[in-house]
Amino acid sequence: MRDHAADIADAIGPNAYLAEPGSGSSAKVHLLLDALDDPVAYAPIEISRKHLLESAHRLAERYPDIDILPVCADYTHDIRLPDAPRPERKRVAYFPGSTIGNFRADDARDFLNLLADLVGRNTDQPGGLLIGTDLRKDADVLHRAYNDEHGVTAAFNVNALLHLARLADADLDASAFTHRADWNDAKSRIEMHLVAERDTAFTLAGQRFAFAAGDTIRTELSHKYTRHSFDLIAEAFEPVGYWADERGWFAVRYYEVR
Repeated sequence: MRDHAADIADAIGPNAYLAEPGSGSSAKVHLLLDALDDPVAYAPIEISRKHLLESAHRLAERYPDIDILPVCADYTHDIRLPDAPRPERKRVAYFPGSTIGNFRADDARDFLNLLADLVGRNTDQPGGLLIGTDLRKDADVLHRAYNDEHGVTAAFNVNALLHLARLADADLDASAFTHRADWNDAKSRIEMHLVAERDTAFTLAGQRFAFAAGDTIRTELSHKYTRHSFDLIAEAFEPVGYWADERGWFAVRYYEVR
């Protein structure tokens, strides 16, 4: 985004209404808002209302000339964006990072169709989509990334169980599970698991779950795309721009609604 923000802004054009599903702290959007030509509005979409309003307040202070229009919603469902006070030239969905890789192919296609509806179909000025995708790369590189020597990904994975225990008062022993991430070449994805190191069991929401040593809980899928394989998923859109790092490990793509 830093290297190509100017070219991306040129592709999007002036007076855009930007919407970001799963905006979180809206940290990445600064690079885009700073580069765009007179954006009229930014709608962060986030399910945590408190977090959403805090980040929207910070953005409103930083960008007084852009209307900040927060939307508290689950972005995997139909959403109606609030109208901007100023007329926009086009609406653009911004989905950075590589979250789209966590969707199965059919779910990703359905979600991208939702985004096409969000930014507008069949208009004189078609809506746009700016999206990040992790790219296919050497399996050894992926293995090292998801089984990193410092145990960062392992801690992230096991924390899912710890978080579950806090939320649901589950009597589970997270130390009975260890992290494992495997590359599935046929499906072009990393599959993350928690593996039971010994026989263990816990109660959750009144139901007892028992695991024998070696049983796994699959916690995450992370699909890796080629330039053209993702175009097939984004069938609702026409590819317009493509930017990648020098190693070809990650890409940002710009599409317009067909």
